[in-house]
Amino acid sequence: INKTEQLEIKEDEAVSKIAAQPANALVKIVSLSSKNNSSKAGNGLILTSDGLVVTYRSAILEADAAYKVLSYSGNVFDAEFFGTDEFSNLAFLKVKTSNLPVVAFANSDESKPGKKLIAIGNSRGNFQNRISSAAMNDYDKSFNLSGKTVSSSEKLEGVIETDFFGQEDFVGGPVVNYNGELIGLTGMLTINNKEKYFIVPSNEVRKSMELVMKNE
Repeated sequence: INKTEQLEIKEDEAVSKIAAQPANALVKIVSLSSKNNSSKAGNGLILTSDGLVVTYRSAILEADAAYKVLSYSGNVFDAEFFGTDEFSNLAFLKVKTSNLPVVAFANSDESKPGKKLIAIGNSRGNFQNRISSAAMNDYDKSFNLSGKTVSSSEKLEGVIETDFFGQEDFVGGPVVNYNGELIGLTGMLTINNKEKYFIVPSNEVRKSMELVMKNE
């Protein structure tokens, strides 16, 4: 006689488990202005074990600022600003350390509408990770980061769209699939006085990272 059991798994519990591993590579970036004593907190993601960090440019102060990177394990690092990729609007920082956790990359070209995704963020003041799950709405091939009606070849064209709850909390942070693999990074543009949220695809994040690692 074979005994069978029905096991019910709540989706919110499954999402938490899936997000647990990539959340280790999530960081909080605090930008401190040297001009007017202002500060800004945003999300970032560790790309390499030796301290290369990526974020979306609107999540940090780019000019005349010092940076602190707070890791999931509670460590605080001074970070050096590497620069911004004007094509993808990704910004890069470097911390001097090693053996940091990283996240695996998915092939974002294989992402299809309806696929469930998870956004992870830690930009609020309570230093606790936030997660939100939603289905992929579309791969908008015509959306251009120039924010103009007519697209610009000098800016990334083509982003993933979803409807995560509280998307402003996830800018600069990772979006992963249900395998815990990176699908992209949450970005935001203000177009016609309205905030537009989207995901920079992981394949573009990878390309930009490879240029940084080659000092190009």
